[in-house]
Amino acid sequence: MIPETAEMSDHNILGGWKKFYDNLRKLRGEANEEIIYDIKRLESSYKQEIHLTNHIVFLRRCKKHGIIPKGLQLKEFPRRFGPHEKMSKMQQQTESRLLNCMININYTKSKHAQIDITKLRSSIRSSIPSLWNWLCNLMNTMRNAVHSKISRTQKEKFKALMEKNVDHFFGKIYQSNKDLLCKPTINNMSSRPLTKFEEQLLNLGLNFSLPVKNVGYAMCDTAATIELHMMNMELTDNQKNNIRTGVAKIMSQNIQKEKIKQRWETWIKNSIKSLLEDETICITKADKGNSVVIMDRNKYMEKMSTMIRTGPYTLLNHDSTPLYAKRVAEKCQELTEMKLLPENLLEKNPRSPIIYGAPKIHKKDIPLRPIVDYRCSPTYKLSKYLANIFTKVASHHEYTIKNSTEFVEELKKKKSRFGDKKVSFDVTSLFTMVPIPETLDYIKEKLESYPDLEKRTSLPIDDIMSLLKLCTSSSYFQFQDKYYQQNYGTTMGSPLSPIIAEFYLQKLELTKIKNNRSIYFWKRYVDDVFCIARSRNQEKILQDINSFHPSIQFKIEEEIDEKIPFLDIVVYSKNDYYLGHFIHRKQTQTCQYLNFRSYHPRAHKIGVIDTLLTRAIRLSDEEHVNDEIELTKIILMKNEYPASLINDRLARVKNKCLRPPNNKKDEEIKQRFILPCGGEVTSKIASYLRNRLDVDIGYLPGPKIGSIVCNAKQKFPKPRAGVYSIQCNSCPAVYIGETERDFMIRIAEHQNGIRRGSTTSPVAIHMLENDHQLDTNSFKLIVPENRKFFRKFKEALHIKNLPNKINISNGLNVNPIWCSALLNFL
Repeated sequence: MIPETAEMSDHNILGGWKKFYDNLRKLRGEANEEIIYDIKRLESSYKQEIHLTNHIVFLRRCKKHGIIPKGLQLKEFPRRFGPHEKMSKMQQQTESRLLNCMININYTKSKHAQIDITKLRSSIRSSIPSLWNWLCNLMNTMRNAVHSKISRTQKEKFKALMEKNVDHFFGKIYQSNKDLLCKPTINNMSSRPLTKFEEQLLNLGLNFSLPVKNVGYAMCDTAATIELHMMNMELTDNQKNNIRTGVAKIMSQNIQKEKIKQRWETWIKNSIKSLLEDETICITKADKGNSVVIMDRNKYMEKMSTMIRTGPYTLLNHDSTPLYAKRVAEKCQELTEMKLLPENLLEKNPRSPIIYGAPKIHKKDIPLRPIVDYRCSPTYKLSKYLANIFTKVASHHEYTIKNSTEFVEELKKKKSRFGDKKVSFDVTSLFTMVPIPETLDYIKEKLESYPDLEKRTSLPIDDIMSLLKLCTSSSYFQFQDKYYQQNYGTTMGSPLSPIIAEFYLQKLELTKIKNNRSIYFWKRYVDDVFCIARSRNQEKILQDINSFHPSIQFKIEEEIDEKIPFLDIVVYSKNDYYLGHFIHRKQTQTCQYLNFRSYHPRAHKIGVIDTLLTRAIRLSDEEHVNDEIELTKIILMKNEYPASLINDRLARVKNKCLRPPNNKKDEEIKQRFILPCGGEVTSKIASYLRNRLDVDIGYLPGPKIGSIVCNAKQKFPKPRAGVYSIQCNSCPAVYIGETERDFMIRIAEHQNGIRRGSTTSPVAIHMLENDHQLDTNSFKLIVPENRKFFRKFKEALHIKNLPNKINISNGLNVNPIWCSALLNFL
C-alpha cells in the first residue's frame, strides 16, 4: 500500500531538539558533553538503520521483479565485448549475484546498527531517566520523518527503473502498444477535480480489495463455514474433532491479539471519506472496459431521466412489489406442497428492482446503458432457478459458441473461398426488443422435444411456462421515488434475459440461416454474429434476417483489408486461404486488471496471470502468439505482478495448453468451501482442509473499493439483522439474541414482553423477577449477519463469552474446540 505522507516539518523537529538540549544543560550542567555525543551517535545510528532497511526493501523488490539497479549494472560488458549471447548471459548472472551480495551486506550492516542502537539506548536511559520519554518522542518523530522521505524516494526510484525495464526488455512491443498501455483508467467528466490521493485510490481499480477490519470475525466465519459443511459430510465424530483441532491450532498460532483488528491506511480512509461526502458527483464503472467514470450527479440524473422518458417504459401509479410477491408466494407454495419446487425460492424481504446507467464512454455525448438490479426482487430467485433449467435445454445449438476459445477452434477447421467475404452482424437493443409471446411459444416447443427434461426438473411443462410468464411479466423497476413498467422485451439484469434472447435467435437461425446456401460459415455469441458468405449476397442476407420480425433489426460490419474484429479476436485471411486470428482490444480497453497489491488471496492473483496467458496462447495463431505473450507480460507488470511469478506461471500454462483436454464427465465433484480472506492464516487453513478433506476452496475477499465508493445505483437501508445485545440497567447482566429482521423490531418485542409480563421471554423474566429495568441506551447490533446458521453460531459464541448473562439457553451447541480458539477473537 502507498504510505501516508504526513511528515513533521524540519522547523518543528529542530525546535523540539533545541528545547530538549536546553533542558539537558539545565539538568546536567557542564557534564553533558558525553551524553550529547551519545545522543548524536544514537540519532546517526537510527538514520543509518532506516536507510539500510529501506535500501534492503528496494533491492528485494528489484530482485522480485527481475530489475538490476543502475549502480549494479555492468554497462561495460556489451560495450567492450559486443552483443554476444554467452557474454550477455554471463552479464545477467553476475548482476544477479551482485544484487544478492548487496542485499546480504546491507542486512549485516543493519544488524550491527541495531546492536549499536540497543547499547546506546541503555547507556543514555540510565544517564538521563527524567528526560528519556522526551528523547524517545523526539527520536520517533525524527525516524518517521526520515523513513517517509527515504521510502518515497526509493519508491519513485523503483517506479522509474520499472518503466525503463519494461521499455528496455519489451521495447518494440511496448512502443507499438503505448497508446493502449498508457490509457488512463479514470474518466473524470465532472466539474470537481480529484486530489492526488483520490486519484491514487481510484487508480488501484474498483476491484481492489482492502483488508478486513477484524480478522477475528473472519475466523468466526471460517469456523462456521467448516462446521456447516461437515454436517453434510460422512465423517465420524473423531474425524470432525481432528479437523476442528487442526484449524483452531492454525488460528491460535497465526493470529496475535494486537493484529486481529486491522486499520485501513489514513490516506485511504480520508480519500474514501472525501469521495463519499461529496454528493455532487456520481462514481460508477464504464459500460465497457474497466475504467472508472466520474460525472456530475445532476448531469447523470438528467441523462437517466431522458433515457427513461424516451425509452419503452410506462410510469406506474404504485409499487408493484407486493402484488408480484403475493403471486410468486402463492404459486411457489402450491408447487412446493406438491414437492415439485424447492423451498428456498421466496425472497423474505422483497423490494422493487432498481435501474441505473452504465456510461458508454466510447460513444458521442456519453449515453447510458440501462441496467436493472433484480437482486432481492420478488421473482429473482425463481428466475435463477428457471434459467438453470433453460440453459441446459438451449445448449448444443449448432450456431452458438460458448466463448472465444471455441470460436478459434471452429475457425481452424475452415478455409475461406475465393469470392467470400467476412462480415459481422449485431442486433440493435436485443434484450429490450425481443418479442416475448413468440419466444415463449418456441420455448414450449423446445421443452416438449427435450428428452432429458425429467432429469433437470420434476415440474410439468405447463407449470414451467406458467412460472416463466410470471417472471417475464414482472419487468418493472424503480428510479428515485417513481416506478416504471417496461412495455416489451426483457430487461438487462434479469437472470432470464440472456436465455430468452438465446431462444429467440435460435428460432431465427433455424428459419433463416440453416437452409441458406449463400452462407458458408455462421457462428453467434449472444447477439454478435460472425459470418462468411458470398460478397454479392451479403445485403440480401441482411434484408432476409431483418424481415423475420420488425422489432429485431441487425446491423452489418464489413471487413477492412481482409480483417474483421469479432468478440475479442481479429480474424484475417492468410495467403493459403486459411483464417488467421489474434487478440483484438477495443478502444475502451484500459489494461487494468486485479492489482497485485490487492488484499485478494494469492490464488486469485495466480488465476489472473493464468487466465491472461492462456488467452494469449489459445487466441493467437503462430504468427502472433509470441508478441501477444510479451504484451501480456507488460500488462501484468503494469498491474505490479512480479516478473519471476509471471515467468513461472507461463511455463505451467504452456504445459497445460499442450496437454489434450480432459473430457471426463464422471469425475467426482468435490465439495467447495468458501472461506473469508483473512490473510496468510486463511491460506494455511485452506491448505490444511485440502489435505485432510479433499475439497475445493474458494475465497471471499474483503471490501472492494467499487462497493464502497460507487454511488450511481440507488441504495436502500438493509434490515439490521444479526446478533444483538441488551444490557440490564440495574445489574451487569446482558442478554444476547439473534434475529433475521431488523434488531430494533426484536427489541420492541422484548419490551412488549416486559409490559405484558411474559413468562417465555428471558429478558422479561429477568426484569420482572428482580424488579430491574432495561438500559434503553444499551441496545446494540454486535454482529451484522443475514445467514441463519452463521447468525446462530456467532450468537452462541457471544453467549459463552459473557460472565453475567440473562440468557436461559446457550443457543446453538458449538463444539468446545471452537470456543477455546474463537473466544479470544471476540
